[in-house]
Amino acid sequence: MNCNLCGKPFDMWDRQENFGFDYHVGYGSKYDLQHITVHFCCSCFDKLLDELIPRFKIPMESHELSLSAYGVWDPEDIPDFIKSSFHPGDRVIMNDRYHVSAENRGRVWTVISEPWNLCDTWVIALDGLHGCYAVDGLTKVSEAKDGTV
Repeated sequence: MNCNLCGKPFDMWDRQENFGFDYHVGYGSKYDLQHITVHFCCSCFDKLLDELIPRFKIPMESHELSLSAYGVWDPEDIPDFIKSSFHPGDRVIMNDRYHVSAENRGRVWTVISEPWNLCDTWVIALDGLHGCYAVDGLTKVSEAKDGTV
């Protein structure tokens, strides 16, 4: 499968996310009775939303990545060490608990979600990383006053 916008063949992340839509159009549009199927790679999906969202007159309904969005974990059931582990805005690096590629070794990531449980592993979303990453594979970093790590 390829992205309808950029033409790039889908990689593992694009296939996993499967952004796009498949819709049978009814009446009231210049596309009446058409069947529209569109697929986007992760990058084009982000670019498309970046272009669309500022044009909205009514804000889109958004369910940010959070524990409650997954509907499985009652906040009372979340272990304390997970509740206090990472929060949006924290800066982290990948530690040696899991294999870290050369390009990601030492890279500083920004946390963009609260932790959630995915298949019995506590994970968080990182800015610039498709998917999520296990919290026990991350270490918080502190910044010096001059902004260096």
